[in-house]
Amino acid sequence: QVSYPPPHPRISVCLINVSFAIQTHVSVITPYEGKQLYMARVDPHLVFGCEVVLDVVASSLHLLEDVQVAYCRRLLGLTSQCTLVPLFSETGILPLKYRRVILATKYLTYLLSLPPTHYASSALCDSLDLAWAQQLSWAADLAAVLDGLSTLGYLAQRVPTPVQLYWDDFSSSIAAAQLEERILAACHSGL
Repeated sequence: QVSYPPPHPRISVCLINVSFAIQTHVSVITPYEGKQLYMARVDPHLVFGCEVVLDVVASSLHLLEDVQVAYCRRLLGLTSQCTLVPLFSETGILPLKYRRVILATKYLTYLLSLPPTHYASSALCDSLDLAWAQQLSWAADLAAVLDGLSTLGYLAQRVPTPVQLYWDDFSSSIAAAQLEERILAACHSGL
């Protein structure tokens, strides 16, 4: 299992502060504008590499989610005692655990669209063979992450069932796109 180093708390606070520095020049940042700032300045740091290194280690994801929640709370002017669901429903920002797994499924869609002679396509086939043999692989990690959506992160109590990954989801880019739709439906049902 691969774990990545958490973002340094000071760097995370600096990212948020720099994003809101414009507030001294304009009176208020609306949730729409705040989402644009988030997607441009904070989100790239939180999703970097998520297509390849999946969130199998839940504690690493919690540290990244803390940064996202802190940004949303500051954007809406809410305290740390408020519930978390309004942060995402009011800003329109997807919870990080879903955003990262959706990007991974988009990468799966890309891999499935490649010709069989491409190295990345061969790597996906090898990963599927390893997963079929119940060995550690990217495909097995994707299945574990999707199974863990019901217990991973802040909104665990709001998502009663995990997203099921079927072997057919690896058959074509269309099937992978349908997997992405099921993940989005699970996210919206949780909110």
